[in-house]
Amino acid sequence: MRDAVAIQQAIHVDQNGTFDDVARSYTENLVKGFKYGDVSMDIFDRYDSHVLIKHCERSRRDAVLSGSRIYGVKAGRIVPPWEKFMKVSASKLAHVHFINNYAVSHAPIMLYCTL
Repeated sequence: MRDAVAIQQAIHVDQNGTFDDVARSYTENLVKGFKYGDVSMDIFDRYDSHVLIKHCERSRRDAVLSGSRIYGVKAGRIVPPWEKFMKVSASKLAHVHFINNYAVSHAPIMLYCTL
């Protein structure tokens, strides 16, 4: 079992890298996990419960960032500054959907994804 959010945030993004480049890097990382077993499970935990401290902190940050831009995640689009992009919850969620769809359709192995 792997922390997919940590992997997602640790991906290096080149200055002119696209969302496809990021998804490709993530998918390659995912496929490498199958060298060690038949199952690789990536968990995108988002802590959406309103009673958790982490949710309260994210709500506070989002309020501070309310003027921040929500970026559209599309194939071929150049990734905006990664740190700014990953600070906006809606952008991060859109990216999770994008890389999951990318991995399911581009991995050389059978993948199952549920969100």
